[in-house]
Amino acid sequence: MSPRDYAIAALDDAHRYADDVISGEIITGRYTRLAVERFLRDLKDGADRGLRFDEDAAIKALGIFSYLRHSKGQQWVGKQVELGPWQSFVIANVFGWINEATGLRRFKYVYEEVARKNGKTTKLAGIGLKGLMKDDQGSPEVYSAATKRDQAKLLFDEARRMIQQSPALRRRIRIVQNKLSYNRNGGLFVPLSSDASTQDGLNPSLSLIDELHAHRTSEVWDVIVSAVGARLEPIVWAITTAGFNQSGVCYEKRSYSVSVLEGSPDFDDSWFAVIYTIDDNDDPFDESCWIKANPNLGVSVDLGYLREQAKQARLMPSAMTNFLTKNLNRWVSAEVLWCATDAWTRAGEDYTYEEFVDWVRDNNATVYGGLDLASTRDLAALGLLAVSDDGLSWRVWVNSYLPEETAKEKIQKSPVPYMRWADDGWLTLTPGITCDYRWIMSDIVRYCDELPIDCIHYDRWN
Repeated sequence: MSPRDYAIAALDDAHRYADDVISGEIITGRYTRLAVERFLRDLKDGADRGLRFDEDAAIKALGIFSYLRHSKGQQWVGKQVELGPWQSFVIANVFGWINEATGLRRFKYVYEEVARKNGKTTKLAGIGLKGLMKDDQGSPEVYSAATKRDQAKLLFDEARRMIQQSPALRRRIRIVQNKLSYNRNGGLFVPLSSDASTQDGLNPSLSLIDELHAHRTSEVWDVIVSAVGARLEPIVWAITTAGFNQSGVCYEKRSYSVSVLEGSPDFDDSWFAVIYTIDDNDDPFDESCWIKANPNLGVSVDLGYLREQAKQARLMPSAMTNFLTKNLNRWVSAEVLWCATDAWTRAGEDYTYEEFVDWVRDNNATVYGGLDLASTRDLAALGLLAVSDDGLSWRVWVNSYLPEETAKEKIQKSPVPYMRWADDGWLTLTPGITCDYRWIMSDIVRYCDELPIDCIHYDRWN
């Protein structure tokens, strides 16, 4: 099959994928479906906003993969890379949409989120080689970016191995240590990290950021974005699995992506987003929903492997975080879960504070407190644990506190419903920009008056 025939077939797969998602033939989560709906809606109405889907541009991007050979895996090494329909859909979107007025690419930023083992690195390495060889950028500069050089080299090394596996690419691309060069257009492909001695002089045409969730700060993202201004149609492409740091750069970009997919009033036509994850109301142990986070299920993701991970997650709370984030692409709030969430949910009951007090008295319970203070950015919390006289039953009551101005700021950047929690009585908002400890002290005094509190332990930090 010629490269063009390969690419045309891949583009057909992309269109068929979109149709099958809408028809329900392919099971996806809500955010994936929103990305597909956006594509189909723009095919119909995009011309009204000056947008055009250029099939030749999409075919050009997809065609590079006909040259690529897998470099890892006993069952894959040396074989041609076959794009899945979902992968063709993403690539065709990013490179196919054109701004009619300028003739330039529509999308400059890409946020892609998908579970582990779904071919992220292989696909992104192919995208990097496309940017090196088949992008009319004038001396293109392609960077695989990460916080540490070793991490940045993972994607770069995959591209280098692909070249070594392909006779056609070996003839065209020169490999010199940590640089790939393409003499025909003066292009280069190098790894970039925040711990490099200098980042001056960057002029990126394509920047690939793998596992953005692992970035503790926005330093790498900011360096790249600040350097792309000289290019007419640069692309900054972040691909990641879910994580647990919901205050970091990755979750910030994810939240923005969700707002784009949901069609926020400040709609961003330059931002492409697709998120493969199970939905909030899905049971993580229901196998039928696993494909939502694993579009490559049955290809590079083995069902038996997922079943093993699910079994461990059921039995070991410490394995639950890994299963949720890496295998089901669901964000969690802690790196290690001390309790299996499904067990916690099954044990739950609804009760008011007054009913909590009555239960303590009826069961001759002892109450223990826990206090964790915060000043400006984080939640402060005062928790009570009541244990019945026979030790067989427990009840929990927790008050959380946040400065009102912090809550207003956070809701602009995060989907967390702080104001709704406050309205429902689950969160106390103290006036101003710092947490007013007098509110917490007032609750402590009240609880000590009304309950048999044995002690209140506290986090000693600060």
